[in-house]
Amino acid sequence: MGKKHPDREIVKVEGVRNFRGLGGIRVGDKKVKNGLCYRCAGLHRITDNGVKTLQNLAIRYDFDLRTEREKGEKPDPAIEGLTLCEFDILGDPVAGLSRERITRKEFVSQSMPMEDLYELMVSKATNRLSMAFSFAVACLLKGERFLFHCTEGKDRTGLLAALILGVLGASK
Repeated sequence: MGKKHPDREIVKVEGVRNFRGLGGIRVGDKKVKNGLCYRCAGLHRITDNGVKTLQNLAIRYDFDLRTEREKGEKPDPAIEGLTLCEFDILGDPVAGLSRERITRKEFVSQSMPMEDLYELMVSKATNRLSMAFSFAVACLLKGERFLFHCTEGKDRTGLLAALILGVLGASK
């Protein structure tokens, strides 16, 4: 457990950055149950020990929120017992949000303030985001364990985490 948030669900998965569960986060007068839902950065550098950790956690689904281009550049490995579910939240590369290699021309043409990037992410991805969210809620209702990630585990992953926590009753 991390010192900064001792009640939060921090898990060391070798080769995967930013891996943590939503367990321990306050929702109303309760806390999210540990062991059901995890968020992280990409799995492309996961080690054999990291794979064993995921398998020991009995995670059933991997929600990959990255673009096709990102997945092509840094594909997730096939992990026994883990079903890959692809929800390309952005559809196309977006400078500042997606992390694939883009040309300078692409970067310059897409540059915008972060608040505009978040608005674009939500407006551009309504159907794909709602599919990922619906599947996450279905997993929670069935008690099926899952993880979700983009490349860095921040923007797209954070948005899905906020939606999940919101439906569970967490405050803003």
